[in-house]
Amino acid sequence: MKKFLYLLLIPFASCKMQLDLPQDFEQKAPYQEASNRQSWPFKRTVRAGDFMATNHKRGFTDTYQFTFIKRYAGAKERFRFVLREQQAPRDTLAMVFSFARIKQENLPMVFDIVIKYENIFTTKVIYYNDDGRKEEWDLVLNEPYMYINPKNDKAIGQIAGPGLRYYSVEGIHHVRRPSGRRYWMTRPAGFAILKEGQIVAATYVINKGGLYLASDLDKKEKELLAAFCFALMLRRDLRDSNPALD
Repeated sequence: MKKFLYLLLIPFASCKMQLDLPQDFEQKAPYQEASNRQSWPFKRTVRAGDFMATNHKRGFTDTYQFTFIKRYAGAKERFRFVLREQQAPRDTLAMVFSFARIKQENLPMVFDIVIKYENIFTTKVIYYNDDGRKEEWDLVLNEPYMYINPKNDKAIGQIAGPGLRYYSVEGIHHVRRPSGRRYWMTRPAGFAILKEGQIVAATYVINKGGLYLASDLDKKEKELLAAFCFALMLRRDLRDSNPALD
């Protein structure tokens, strides 16, 4: 069944598709296509817009023994990277740690929905403020592998940070040709990040991939949401390069 679903995606890979996003959002968030994204980018730098994700690694070293890493030590999928600005490649904007297929008894809840461990994707972003202070932000996403009913099977999640600040995350299944014709895909073609019900950022995870960041976001929000967008995009690379994990 999974191989059949993969075959359904092949025609889209060679077509010029884009996420089917609201027009008012696209007008203030031009698409920033990613470069150097080929399978799993070991020791490569993936670039999109003003940002780049570098120092990619699977697993973690003793240098990164944070509490949350110990909590998710049993995760079958783990990766990390560093987010930098292309104009200042030596400065670290954020450190990003991602985990999937987590085995734990106390499963998180997203919008009051208990999610199964095999569907969990979680990311911790350690964001560095301009004054050197660190902030920890967390994403928990429910991402079922197969989507049969688009109304009931949804990728849905939350991003939470200091001071009870929240964003919601939703999977986007519709893509659009330049002609305007829409198609529904069995797996998310991308993810939208929403603030108070409005899309403020999005990431396209198929083909070359890329980012959408609203132009009216402040510097900090752009950097923070770019980190989560890269994590969601690179997560798809890890999953697709390791079909046995699914």
